[in-house]
Amino acid sequence: MQQNKGIKILLIDDEPNILQFLELGLSNEGFQVQTAPDGVAGLAAAEQFRPHVVILDVMMRRWTASKCAAGSKECSPLL
Repeated sequence: MQQNKGIKILLIDDEPNILQFLELGLSNEGFQVQTAPDGVAGLAAAEQFRPHVVILDVMMRRWTASKCAAGSKECSPLL
C-alpha cells in the first residue's frame, strides 16, 4: 500500500453507490481519493485536487465523457 501513497484519484459518477464502492476500495489501497457526482463538479474538483488519474463514468445523464474524448474546452483540466 505504501507505493500508492500520494497518488491522487478523482472519481466522477452520478451513481452514489458506485462512488462509495470505488472510493472505499481505492482508499484502502492507499490512494488519495476525491469524488464528484457529475461532470461539472468533477471539473471543479480536478482544478483544485489536481489528480494523477481520473475515473469517469461515460454514461452520466447531465454530462457525458464524450465531451472530453472530443477535446471539449470544458474538459481541458481533465485532458
